[in-house]
Amino acid sequence: MELGQFYSATPINRKPKVSNEVQTAPSSPTKRTMFKKRLGSSFGPAILLRMRSAFFLVAFLAAIGSIQAGPVNLLEGKLKLDTTDAFMREKEAKASKQSIADFKGRKSDAWGTITRGTHGLQPEGLITYMEKKVVEYTKGLSWLPRLDWLKKEIVTINGRKWADLRYIAPRKDAENARDGLMYTRILATSYHGQLLEIIFTSNTDENPALKDKIDNVIESIRLEE
Repeated sequence: MELGQFYSATPINRKPKVSNEVQTAPSSPTKRTMFKKRLGSSFGPAILLRMRSAFFLVAFLAAIGSIQAGPVNLLEGKLKLDTTDAFMREKEAKASKQSIADFKGRKSDAWGTITRGTHGLQPEGLITYMEKKVVEYTKGLSWLPRLDWLKKEIVTINGRKWADLRYIAPRKDAENARDGLMYTRILATSYHGQLLEIIFTSNTDENPALKDKIDNVIESIRLEE
């Protein structure tokens, strides 16, 4: 089975409304009229329509980015992270019953989710959690030709212990450790006696830049008591 057959990308198509207003230079009425005449004589109606469409497309995408990118606050503001420009938050958390927030890639099938456990977890239980998680994913993804664990250890961030796990399905003849698909970061801790788990994955997108964005998201995480 070749890994290449799993690579895909599903860009999100956005079609902004095209305004009927003619874009003119911000000048005096006389100069504005002259600008219209010169523009109209140089380009036909179809070209003008395309120019207006391009202008509003840029404005539309800029507005979307400014609204949906940036910091996300959860757990009454105690948990903060930056989704960067690679992810947007879903309107409703639906990945599982324990989800408190779900995210999707803007231009790929990458995704992320943040969940809370319900069976209790103390900091000393993170090692057992991590060991079970490694077994669970290794078995669940056994259909892959190969799965590399880049990291699986307990780390301390701002005085709090976290389980830090990273894996990837490397391509055949991979050029480096991050050359592949399904690059996944899992960061988990005990919060008020329950599991708090954060997962972001590139899924079938092999773009190195997306892997960097995932690292940026994870590194931006801040959790207060």
